[in-house]
Amino acid sequence: MSRTLTAAVTAEVQKAEVRAEAIAHFAFDSGSLRFWTGVGDLLWNGDTYIGTGNLGGISPVEESGAVKTSDLSFTLSGLPASLISIALGEHYQGRLCELWVGFFDASGVLIDDPVPTFAGRMDTMTVVDNGDTASITVVATNRLKDLDRPNHARFYTDQDLQQEFPGDLGFQFVPEMQDAVIIWGKGIMEPAVGGAVATQGGGPPGPGPGPSPAPPPGSPKIDDPNLFGDPPNPKIDGPHDEFNLR
Repeated sequence: MSRTLTAAVTAEVQKAEVRAEAIAHFAFDSGSLRFWTGVGDLLWNGDTYIGTGNLGGISPVEESGAVKTSDLSFTLSGLPASLISIALGEHYQGRLCELWVGFFDASGVLIDDPVPTFAGRMDTMTVVDNGDTASITVVATNRLKDLDRPNHARFYTDQDLQQEFPGDLGFQFVPEMQDAVIIWGKGIMEPAVGGAVATQGGGPPGPGPGPSPAPPPGSPKIDDPNLFGDPPNPKIDGPHDEFNLR
């Protein structure tokens, strides 16, 4: 995951002592659950994150130059029953899960901006209920997992298209196009310098154009005065007197 550190964060991580905490966000249908590994409530970007202290755990974040999926495990212990009901009663698979690393100064103030570390979707969830409190373990996969999921919105055949848009003929020739042989850019004659004729196929220039063929019998001549006009009018087209302009 590409990331950019702000100038304040860059300066903080170069100090001898650095305080960093994990900040997590889980998006459910009824609302979001937000936690951080510190104590008390954390206000960031207009949202409140519940502190889990030592009751939370996150597996190491794996990064690789290869294009592959990676999982991340979140464990939250000591949660009240009200939060457990959300996990048990709502759909969670495929919902957004995000993780940041936040840095704090010596006064405990969060330095802008937390660094994004993981973004993916919740996959599996395990709940252990002890009566008053419970623990939840959520396994999330990064966004590359979406490449393994079938996309049913795509159409590849005419049968697929007809299921959604009956009568649409956009894919009716797809089977024929798969084995079609199309010759592109060959046999087109273009004039070249010197009267020779060149082809786009890359062959040698051919001979220049020959004499024009004779017109078919009965064809009008180009110099025929009636070719492009009306029949002759004796009153207009007859002989005229000469006029001398003085």
